[in-house]
Amino acid sequence: MPICSLCPALTHRGHDVVCSEPGTQNDSYTKRVDEWIVQHHPTQDSAGVIPAPVGLTIDSVTTTSFSVRWSKPDELDQTPSFLVSNCSPGTDPQFISTELHSTVLSNLQPGRQYTVSVCTVLENGEQSETVSRTLYTEPSSPESLRVEEVKSRSVRLCWDKPTDMEGVSYTFSIIYTCDGEKPRELTTESNSSTADLCDLKPGMEYSFSICTVLHNGTRSRVCLIQAHTQPSAPGKLNISSVCETSLCLSWDRPTDMERVPHTFRVTWGESTGQTESITADESHKVLSYLRPGTEYSISVCTVLQSTGLESESVHTIICTKPSPPESFNICHVSETSVCLSWDRPPYMEGVPYTFRVTWGEFREQSESITTDENFTVLSHLRPVTEYSISVCAVLQNTGLESEPEVSYTFSIIYTCDGEEPRELTAGSNINTADLCDLKPGMEYSFSICTVLHNGTRSRVCSTHAYTSNSPKKVVKLFVSTTSTCLSWDRPTDMEDLPHTFRVTWEDSRWKRQSITADNLTVLSHLRPGTEYRISVCTVLQSTGLESEPVHTTVCTKPYPPGRLRVDEVRNRSVRLCWDTPTNMEGVSYTFSITYTCYGGETRELSTESNSSTADLCDLKPGMEYSFSICTVLHNGTRSRVCSARAHT
Repeated sequence: MPICSLCPALTHRGHDVVCSEPGTQNDSYTKRVDEWIVQHHPTQDSAGVIPAPVGLTIDSVTTTSFSVRWSKPDELDQTPSFLVSNCSPGTDPQFISTELHSTVLSNLQPGRQYTVSVCTVLENGEQSETVSRTLYTEPSSPESLRVEEVKSRSVRLCWDKPTDMEGVSYTFSIIYTCDGEKPRELTTESNSSTADLCDLKPGMEYSFSICTVLHNGTRSRVCLIQAHTQPSAPGKLNISSVCETSLCLSWDRPTDMERVPHTFRVTWGESTGQTESITADESHKVLSYLRPGTEYSISVCTVLQSTGLESESVHTIICTKPSPPESFNICHVSETSVCLSWDRPPYMEGVPYTFRVTWGEFREQSESITTDENFTVLSHLRPVTEYSISVCAVLQNTGLESEPEVSYTFSIIYTCDGEEPRELTAGSNINTADLCDLKPGMEYSFSICTVLHNGTRSRVCSTHAYTSNSPKKVVKLFVSTTSTCLSWDRPTDMEDLPHTFRVTWEDSRWKRQSITADNLTVLSHLRPGTEYRISVCTVLQSTGLESEPVHTTVCTKPYPPGRLRVDEVRNRSVRLCWDTPTNMEGVSYTFSITYTCYGGETRELSTESNSSTADLCDLKPGMEYSFSICTVLHNGTRSRVCSARAHT
């Protein structure tokens, strides 16, 4: 049933009703009701002396109804009836007569302001003055909240606007949060039905809620939904060690997902064939059992372990090397010619290719020919001359060449004290070799020579080198304002080699310091609120040779403000004062003030570093508040808090 007049002094949140204060529109409403009663009930001529109902209360407020209750005035001996009136803006009052002390007003409009009044009516028709209360019905909620266009750092929310709120001024409040974050709020206009939230973290489960908010702050019931953001995609793909049937694939881990458990899905396949995929925990993988001379499309995406949700993929295309010819054979040698033959490479059926035959004298420019056959004759050679000859397969579509089948190789021999010499053979087109079975911290001797197909060897070329081994990942055990404790694991396979570690650190001013330590150390006398880059390397005691360093960064905590105190306490505000922290010159920081009272939400206020006072003006009267302040660096690092309490 409709009710009446406007009163801005009243607000209604949920089911809490704040009564209107005297004056302005509520007085106007009472005057309108009294005039209506006088006009339509002429028997009332002494209403001012009849006691009015007491304790008028409104509760159980919904979108379309609320209940009203009151008490009979104590001064009356007879049992009166009561006249209940109600109206909304722009309508005439409507009346209900009842002998009860409560009633329910229903069929109301959501999000509207209503005023209800009650007066006492005697048996002779005389009536008291009215008592009134004003409130808003609860606004209707948005409907069908849904999540669309989910990306790693953003989502699009869509909803249906409430259909029964025409003519009502309102907005939508969207609140969203994930585990470990404070809730954030976004407000949109009433004509909106979508919102793009672009400040999210990748790979996190977010909770989204939306409600309708009237201009006076009254809120509807919330509509809830949850969704995971996509994980961030891996970094650029890198491919190395491409062979005929395998390749080594690596990529950069996404930098913003250190605390989110995830793996990677690697997918590959020929352009016309079926794809395969594997899951990798690390940011590298070797793809094996590939077809020689074949083009592969490769993609890598990040996968959340909790849900299996995948990121966008990064892609690359690579062609495996063709297989080399086999069984290279010199069939006949004359004074000026050589007849050669070889077997076609295996596993190359259906791949278009040719052969390139290359030959030349030692230190002379080489010549080459291309042939489709697996044999050829080299003519016009010089008599009594040694030639180096090689044959490789060449893909017709890309020109990619296989490893050559050669008439000479390189022999690499290496050893260290206490070990048997080992030998590695490399093809004639190779000018590098990776030796991966060495011991750390040892001096090795390396030699290389050229070996002809008949076994003849050249003079050797030799060198010496020490191997090293880096420490494992550096762990920060604790960080204070002026010190940090670090530890790291010793490198493996160096138990019998005397070694220490060199710890080096520097700040943004490039002031560098270093110490020698065991695998646990404390760095002291650091500047508060400063970021340090720290590196640790292994040092052989016998030679001073250093390994590749491992790195980490540490930001020392800022000093807190001092002597937080409360000044100028009033019923709705206080002034906080504090001493600025010492030894923080040149450091960019702010102050974060949080305050709350019993039953209230915690609120936060930020001030600049040159501030030493803050006025908090949104407090409730007669409440005990808890205040705390801390120093906050630009990267979010916080100091210890300084606290105080006070009653408004």
